[in-house]
Amino acid sequence: MIQRPLPLSNSPDARGSVAPSEVEKVRAAGYSDAEILEIIAHVALNTFSSYVNEAPGTEIDFPRIDRLAA
Repeated sequence: MIQRPLPLSNSPDARGSVAPSEVEKVRAAGYSDAEILEIIAHVALNTFSSYVNEAPGTEIDFPRIDRLAA
């Protein structure tokens, strides 16, 4: 399994744009187009959820975790 299947969240400036060569690397790693779409959907859902919770300053009701180094 590859660590980061698509570099969707690497750069907010890319606005979700992924080079075809990056998608091909994921296919070559054995992911189907349906699985790639699912990865994209999860990234979109997490991004949307973050915006929805950040904007009004929602208080997190579970323990925070430290961010891992890239």
